[in-house]
Amino acid sequence: MRKIFPLTLLAALLPMATSAATITNEYIYHQYDPGEVRAMTEGQDFKVVVIGNPTVVPQAAFEARLMQMLQGNLRSLATHPTTMPVAANDWGYRLVLMFNTGSGETGRSLCGDVAKLPPLGGGAGELTVSAALCRGKDPLTVAFARTSAGSLDDPAAGQLFTELTSVLFPNRPGLMPNRNIPL
Repeated sequence: MRKIFPLTLLAALLPMATSAATITNEYIYHQYDPGEVRAMTEGQDFKVVVIGNPTVVPQAAFEARLMQMLQGNLRSLATHPTTMPVAANDWGYRLVLMFNTGSGETGRSLCGDVAKLPPLGGGAGELTVSAALCRGKDPLTVAFARTSAGSLDDPAAGQLFTELTSVLFPNRPGLMPNRNIPL
């Protein structure tokens, strides 16, 4: 009996130690085509809209560090993520990242007029992000992610963006028809 308890406790704690990020509310709209996204962004600046800052560092430094993290995770796209693209993308592709939100932000609201989004909140010691890959006002993929990272230099934040970019830029097209589900 004594040997079973420590093993049971270890087994219960192991998943918590290895799970750095939780990603929910992920959806791939039927309009999403990885080949189209790759063709439209290959070799170009890729616009990233950053809303909020869950850290104490200045916004410009936060965004610069975030772009470094995204560059490392967008290897399948030969693109350069930036908050200030030099040339406008003709098709309006962009990644919208809204920090310190609940999971209620929809793809349509993130891809629409972001000035109309509610004020940001968020708890200390937690990194939450609502994210959408947009083409114009249309969402192509959406997801919500959270982790216990306190800063972008925390390994848990790196894991979150590794997982989040694989969800937002999958290698498969959206298969389900869009049934006007407000995501």
